[in-house]
Amino acid sequence: MSLLLGHYFKKLEKNACAFYHDGRLPFAPNFIIADHQRLFSGFNDFHKPEQYSRYIFFAAFIQMLGRHHKKFDDIQQDIEITWAGKSKSLAPVRIIGEHGWLPRSGYQICTQGSNSRRKKLFTLDEPKLPQFITIDDVKEARDLSSELYDHCTPEIFRSLGLPDHFYLVALQTGDDFNLKYSDTDFTQFYNQENSSQKVAQAIADYLDTNRASPDDTFIFCPHPRARDISLKLQRKDCISHSIDPRLSFRDLARTPNCMGVISINSNAIHESMLLEKNVFTLGSLLYTRENSPFGTSLKEFFERCKRKELPSRYYDYLNFVIQEQCSVSELFDWRMWRRLLDEAIASNTQP
Repeated sequence: MSLLLGHYFKKLEKNACAFYHDGRLPFAPNFIIADHQRLFSGFNDFHKPEQYSRYIFFAAFIQMLGRHHKKFDDIQQDIEITWAGKSKSLAPVRIIGEHGWLPRSGYQICTQGSNSRRKKLFTLDEPKLPQFITIDDVKEARDLSSELYDHCTPEIFRSLGLPDHFYLVALQTGDDFNLKYSDTDFTQFYNQENSSQKVAQAIADYLDTNRASPDDTFIFCPHPRARDISLKLQRKDCISHSIDPRLSFRDLARTPNCMGVISINSNAIHESMLLEKNVFTLGSLLYTRENSPFGTSLKEFFERCKRKELPSRYYDYLNFVIQEQCSVSELFDWRMWRRLLDEAIASNTQP
């Protein structure tokens, strides 16, 4: 797979991507590929799965534009195509790509920024679904079986002695761009020294103070890039995830012992919804905090978990998430890009 992708991108760069020094495309010089030199010189990174999506996003756009650039000839102003939107804009209008939600291999494509910075967010005024959507419908529509891959045997669970009931806390890294725009007090730790540790400890302290019952137990699951955190827990029944390195977040969320999942605004929330788990975000995600489909009260979340009752807008939000991302095949559709560009130009969007 890596060799095939590497060969494809080398051929693409040689034949169609002789960039000008500033990232402009010769066949459409008002389109700028942000950070193009680093992007297309990183073929040795193809052993890293997280690199695939980023390369494919840009390659699909370049191939699409190479074939259909006449459809965009009337656009005169500079347009930047970038990833994640962390860097300063190089043009008055930009299109931002980012990893999708369900499945993760899909894409968010927007003009202002990903997740909570998106122009279109879920609101509680959003129309309810005309008919009930089931989790099986979602999995079938988006081929999400791989998102729930069970790679942990029952024997491991039995040997661990997990609590009969627990709440799973999905921790994030301190450099997570979602954290910066979470609209919470946790944003103060973004990109600080040892920020992942500080964020994790702050969440642990918050939940320890705001638990609904002294019997509530939390398992804190670190992000794969920040497994070395060490939490100082006031109560012994809060458990740091030093249980077993073979256990992933999905393994723990899948167990019937897991009553619900809490996070600031991690995509782990969406993955947990595929398991029909009660979820709660401490910050904004694809909605402002006041428009959260999961409510704004941690106390009510704990009560719902104990009643095994999902919030009324659960499936409406899940449907919104699925409809608001695109697949790899859609990246090659010039009509989608034209629609996005027309919207961006009309509002002259620049994050």
